[in-house]
Amino acid sequence: MSPPFYVCSVGTPEEPSINCTKIPNLYYWWHCAAKGTLVTLEDGSQLPIEKINDSHRVKTGRKKESLAVWATVQGQHSSDPKKGDRNEIFRLTTANGKKITAIENHMIFMTADKCRAISHLAAGDPVMTDEGPSTVKTIKAVAADTTFYGLALGSLKEKAGKNFPQQLAMFLQQFQRKLVVAL
Repeated sequence: MSPPFYVCSVGTPEEPSINCTKIPNLYYWWHCAAKGTLVTLEDGSQLPIEKINDSHRVKTGRKKESLAVWATVQGQHSSDPKKGDRNEIFRLTTANGKKITAIENHMIFMTADKCRAISHLAAGDPVMTDEGPSTVKTIKAVAADTTFYGLALGSLKEKAGKNFPQQLAMFLQQFQRKLVVAL
């Protein structure tokens, strides 16, 4: 018989019991970008997101900056609005001709410091693209059944730096099946 497993929160209770086991903070993140989405690496080359691993550095939206890939995640998503399924996958087209297909909670940058879930955007809303600011031309729930991926960015050394963005939350911006990390 194995011993019981005890977990306690940081700072609660003020004096943890002697049977308290501290564990690292837990993170949850979405797998947002469809299989085949191209990710721009530090050197300007591109790879499909499903081939990215923790040996890569991803180019960010800031000039001459990149971040290490700390981890990857994947998951299957499907929806078909015509069959009455939940509207889980959305396709957005911008006024400057860019397109993105992403799960409903995928965050899209509207400005350099403001984002919104793709499912909460509407025609006319401002959005950032790899070519600069644009607006949403169309957005609709679409039928899809494929694997979606997400990347956690920032090595432990990068995260410890004073300039590491605290609200990064690994938001990835994907247009024309090209992935650009926007900070």
